[in-house]
Amino acid sequence: MTRATASTPLRAVLRQPRRRHGRRALPEAAALVAPVLSDLGGRAGLTDVTGWRAHGASWTSTGTATFPVGPVGEAPLAVLRMSLTGAERLRYETTVLATLDRAPGLSELRPLLPTRRAEGAAGRWWYVLDEHLSGVDATTADARLRGHVLDSGVGVANALHRDTAVPVLVDDVLLRRWVDEPVDALVHLLRHWPTGWPSERLARLRRRLRTELNGRWVHAGWIHGDFWLGNLLVDPATGAATGLVDWDCAGPQELPAHDLLHLALFGIAVERRVNLGTVVAESLAKGTWPVACEDVLRHARWSWDDTIGDSTVLLLYWLRHVVLVARQQRDHVEHSVLAWRWHNVVRVLRCL
Repeated sequence: MTRATASTPLRAVLRQPRRRHGRRALPEAAALVAPVLSDLGGRAGLTDVTGWRAHGASWTSTGTATFPVGPVGEAPLAVLRMSLTGAERLRYETTVLATLDRAPGLSELRPLLPTRRAEGAAGRWWYVLDEHLSGVDATTADARLRGHVLDSGVGVANALHRDTAVPVLVDDVLLRRWVDEPVDALVHLLRHWPTGWPSERLARLRRRLRTELNGRWVHAGWIHGDFWLGNLLVDPATGAATGLVDWDCAGPQELPAHDLLHLALFGIAVERRVNLGTVVAESLAKGTWPVACEDVLRHARWSWDDTIGDSTVLLLYWLRHVVLVARQQRDHVEHSVLAWRWHNVVRVLRCL
């Protein structure tokens, strides 16, 4: 992307062409599938992967090459994912899955978690191999099952939240993690904003969240962190959940509202073909989120009380989300980073 300067018109910068790194990176990753499987075939417990082949290939928006793999002529038995820039995220996901596997409870959720069989380096790529989960991407399920699919998603989220959330006091330690660190990340992110940026908006955000959250009791526990239908697998015949994937945004001691807000608001953004920041900004301007969002979020209202306003919960969710996405952005992004920041960060800050 062309570097923006203070004299660069914002409109011109936002129109910069998209980059398509996946078009050249995916074939490079595909060429490594056979060598990786061959190497894994020599390890204890993985001899069955010898002779497996890729059954397809795809490139995600976070720069990950994904290959369902298995014996020739049979259904895939595992999923091999490779990333040039996301090694840290994939390693963190391994830690999350291992932690959740050891956690007490989670009897409903555990069968839906990926089972990690291996990870390692292949040249400049980092890879992970997970057992294949049945089902289809929930976004591709029959439209007639939409209600069942959404209910399944809410049920999965509730299983995670109810089994891990405990009462916590929002003290200075938690405020530093929930508010100060992500706000500092936005300050750094917008330091070279081409049209200049009033830092008082970010200071106002920090003050608002600290004031409204400090000293409050909430229920907090593990969240998925990127909980939307694209990461949910369902039975194509019934809409029942069969798996939940991509745990690299997960975290402990977080509000359950994060997952259900993302499920609802990101779903609305996808349907309308707008940025998530547009939906968040509209909700802040109106002082309430869409009815469809409340239908989902009511399942998490047990985790905070009426002394914390809905707009505060919304801002806290948005803050965590945009900082995580910004940290994921590397040369693999297929859009203008500056355009993403305008639509998803600046538009929301302008509402404050």
